[in-house]
Amino acid sequence: MINRSFSLLALALALMACLGIPSARAQAAPFGGRVVRSDSSLEHLRAAIDSGIAMLESQHYRDFLDRFVEPSQRTKVMEGMEMDAKARQFGMEKADMVLEALKSIRRRKPTMTEDGSIATFRLPKKIDSHRSIEFSRVDGVWYLRD
Repeated sequence: MINRSFSLLALALALMACLGIPSARAQAAPFGGRVVRSDSSLEHLRAAIDSGIAMLESQHYRDFLDRFVEPSQRTKVMEGMEMDAKARQFGMEKADMVLEALKSIRRRKPTMTEDGSIATFRLPKKIDSHRSIEFSRVDGVWYLRD
């Protein structure tokens, strides 16, 4: 009964998404956050940050890179490496620092550009020579800026 109910719910959500019904655009993420494909508000940025924290805490580095690296920047970020190799490298070299930064800004208010496309969070302390962390909104989705 539960399996059948879940299948019906999944079918209904898929149909709603195809029809463009707004409530179907935000979907539950496997990491306790929300995957939002049209996240222009501060609330959606905070949901993305929470999702990123959950991904890093559970060592899902590939998922994190896939979600938070802007598509137009992926070639540069990947440095010619396969995604799995880059995810391992990220996990060994940068994940802890990024996790610390995300946790430190979780409840802080960012400074936004006038058009709302860039959010800058001042870090409470310097993390690996960084004093702030920035997100950019591209096509309605928030990404970490390099």
